Amino acid sequence: MARKIELGSPSFVKVAIASLIGAFADATYPVKVVITNNMPRDISLPDIGLFLRHVCNPDGENRREIELQGFDQLQRLASNIGQISMLNDYQYAAMTVEEVVEEPEQDGDEEVEAKAKAEAEAEATKMAEAARVQAELDAAEKAKAAAEAESKTGDESGTENNPDLTGTGDESTKIPGADAANGESDAGKDAAPPAAPKKVSHAKKAKEG
Repeated sequence: MARKIELGSPSFVKVAIASLIGAFADATYPVKVVITNNMPRDISLPDIGLFLRHVCNPDGENRREIELQGFDQLQRLASNIGQISMLNDYQYAAMTVEEVVEEPEQDGDEEVEAKAKAEAEAEATKMAEAARVQAELDAAEKAKAAAEAESKTGDESGTENNPDLTGTGDESTKIPGADAANGESDAGKDAAPPAAPKKVSHAKKAKEG
């Protein structure tokens, strides 16, 4: 947590030095701080080589970052601002001093890059696997279509080459012995005796007479 103190008149700050000791006594010097002038007047601080504009300036020139070399500089700064505030009856924080906390360098940049690279490689592997599966499916579909076409062609060829089993084709396809059997049947019919004439009934003869 950044250290921060407010400087002003003794009636506002109460005990300025004690406040400084409590905030910056264990700081490691030199220490970077941001000093902000909250007074409605410009102020020059030659002890720390600083000039600050008044609080209402439009360019934010009432705020500067400097590096303090020791705790004694803070003591003198607190004393000077206390006197100015008391003479002008500033009953508020005429000046603030806040430590600048350096953000730790994120050594995770390489880790982030490595993670992004790993994710990209995983995505590329996933896409390659999907493409391979799709290629296998396409090849299987083509093989199936080719097999069906070949089977259909074979069926048509077999129909043309097979003998006509319906008896409507050429004579060579007829069953052997069929003619002989038919001949014998016809001869048997020729040799059979004629049927006996039917007797005419007497009633019919009477009608005809």
